[in-house]
Amino acid sequence: MRLDRELGDPPQAAPDTSALDRDALARSLELDELRAGRDGAARAVSVARWQTLTPELAAGAAAKQEHGSWSIGPALALSVPLATGGATRAHATAALRAIEHRTLAATVATRTAVRAARDRLAAAHARVRHLHDVVLPLRSQIVGESLRQYNAMTLDPYELIAARHDELASRLAYVEAVRDYWLAQIRVDQLAAGGSAMSGDEP
Repeated sequence: MRLDRELGDPPQAAPDTSALDRDALARSLELDELRAGRDGAARAVSVARWQTLTPELAAGAAAKQEHGSWSIGPALALSVPLATGGATRAHATAALRAIEHRTLAATVATRTAVRAARDRLAAAHARVRHLHDVVLPLRSQIVGESLRQYNAMTLDPYELIAARHDELASRLAYVEAVRDYWLAQIRVDQLAAGGSAMSGDEP
């Protein structure tokens, strides 16, 4: 991932992710689609159940020949769709159960992704604050003391170089920690906006 702008320091306080689970579940596009499909499947089950229990009535005309003459009159036909209706209801019920299982799986996946994103953000924030508040000031203090000792000719130049090297390594670690923090924050924002739970670790 390429960053074209300088990243700002993460906030002093840990980010509040208490509503992330609720927002991710409520705004998930995948879950919205599954919920709509589940509602449609439930309606199909209701229709199939009704058709199984309700006979079909048809009206028409019938012609009949008796004693060499024809007569025409009304005719009624009543069909009870017990065989085909039962199969239709079973198929609709199976489709409903399948989409309910998919919805449950997607819900679990979303909750798992939320937990992972929340933990990653908290860990990234803790690391970046530790580096900023503890490690960097300590490294700077060590370099300052080493420089004073070097000027007083009581410190080997290689020891001063080593102190500066450690300070530089800490600053580089801080830059990487800041990057990791904002990547974790982006992932949290994606989930809160309804992004897929199956996205990779990095946006």
